[in-house]
Amino acid sequence: MKWLFLVLLLGSCRQEQAILSQCGVNDPLTDLPWLQKLASNKDLGISIVQGTYQNQTVYAVSTCGRCFAGPYITVYRCDGSSICSGLAADAAASGCSKIAQNLDDKRTLLNE
Repeated sequence: MKWLFLVLLLGSCRQEQAILSQCGVNDPLTDLPWLQKLASNKDLGISIVQGTYQNQTVYAVSTCGRCFAGPYITVYRCDGSSICSGLAADAAASGCSKIAQNLDDKRTLLNE
């Protein structure tokens, strides 16, 4: 019984590592310079969620400075390039909002 528990525990640890290792970093908020720069801007009211989209690790960054028009969402790849961006309430940007909402393996890294 102890062996089964150990195997299950190790298997779940590897799954968590697989999410992080796709970008080759242990702590994305400090190890990815472009993400660290975004996270340091406290005036934006920022939320950063790590997840998987089309088998790649991505970061959905929502900012809401004054937020009268709703949050602005950008989904980034590991290298900092943007997949999409726009206001969450904007019909043209709703695809980006849906991507951010439907990420697999979501993990909140920052919520201020």
